[in-house]
Amino acid sequence: MPRHLIIGYGSIGKRHYALLKEKGEETHFIDPGPNLSECDYSIFFTGAVLAGWWEDIDMVWICTPTIFHYQYAMEAIKRGKRVFIEKPITATLEQAKEIQKAGGNVWVACNMRFHPAVIKLKEELHKVGRVLYSRMHFSHYLPYQRENWQEYIKDTNILLDAGWHYVDLALWFFGRCKNLYKTKRRIEIYPFNDFAIIDMQMEKSEQCEIHLDYLRRDKSWGIEIIGTEGTLTLENHFKNTEVASVKYRDKREMIELEHRRFHGDEMYENQIDYLLKNPKATNIDENVSVMEICS
Repeated sequence: MPRHLIIGYGSIGKRHYALLKEKGEETHFIDPGPNLSECDYSIFFTGAVLAGWWEDIDMVWICTPTIFHYQYAMEAIKRGKRVFIEKPITATLEQAKEIQKAGGNVWVACNMRFHPAVIKLKEELHKVGRVLYSRMHFSHYLPYQRENWQEYIKDTNILLDAGWHYVDLALWFFGRCKNLYKTKRRIEIYPFNDFAIIDMQMEKSEQCEIHLDYLRRDKSWGIEIIGTEGTLTLENHFKNTEVASVKYRDKREMIELEHRRFHGDEMYENQIDYLLKNPKATNIDENVSVMEICS
């Protein structure tokens, strides 16, 4: 059985740790803590060796703030470890490309691909014929998402945070981006851009628009895909839990293809199941493409 090391024990590190332990996986974690910026990376990893278990670790899960992803990933790749990196890959596109060039078995988090409603939407994509227009949106007031949002925003922005998921889905659904236009600006209380629109011409979609904002008090995200033969929609509603529905419409009828309640860990658990069953899975090339669009 592989042994897992999670570096960084914030909310996402704790989530991965709990899910791996539930599956019976031998899992350890290290959290360098508040002095992370003062940490010498080679000493930190040497300390793990001296602790007696680093050499037996098979997979490293990097769940630290983004600015530290590059150093930890390169150290793990150098040691021949399988590497999982929380999105975004790194703080800069140049660092992401260096990880890509380093090779190795690297997986970047893309949990939205493992959301059951998103999977259903992709399975039914053929129903709409040639895709003419697609729109994805995400809206949620950031202080309601994260208690430590003032610290969180020092490490990211709306394109690299929420936008990462939807750009990844657009590339998964519609192939490479042929033309790109994006706009971003500050509207509300945050000291950074809290509103963005990404407009792309895709290989398999004449037009794909992604709307992102940290403004709406009640969370909302969804997808609409319009084609020559009909329309697919994914709609989400949040109260205490998430309820998602996938619908198909043509000129004659509307068919509900999926409608059910989802628990918060479901897509994360599905991603972990996939990685455990596919030990050689890697998606670094796709995520460098995401980084190129979101940077």
